[in-house]
Amino acid sequence: MSTVSEIIMSHPEFAPAKPCFVSIYETNKCYGGPEEGGWFYDRTALVGSVPFPTRLAAEAYLAEAESKASALQAEANDGFKRAYLMRYGNAAEVEDDFCVGEVASADEYEVIIEEVQGERDNTREPIPHWE
Repeated sequence: MSTVSEIIMSHPEFAPAKPCFVSIYETNKCYGGPEEGGWFYDRTALVGSVPFPTRLAAEAYLAEAESKASALQAEANDGFKRAYLMRYGNAAEVEDDFCVGEVASADEYEVIIEEVQGERDNTREPIPHWE
């Protein structure tokens, strides 16, 4: 007599559960220095993850995580805008969506599903430098 697990595992479409993570990353833009006219690079840090036993379970949670990341993004944009205004003091030139730019911007938040927790985190890599 076969056990339930043997019956399931013998099915031709059986695939072992592949755990994964819903992770949120924070990316900030960094200045690399004035050499060669100055250059910028991104530092991406893993803020946190929630483990799930299957991708399907992770996908079910994704919308909630993205909603939370959206709130973090709005808070970061607002803080950056306030800091910008305190430094430069010209509200007339500041647009509502100015916080997303290539050079100076609020930290950016992104939620992804990944099989390896923290695979996009590059904070342990050496800080890039111009050669």
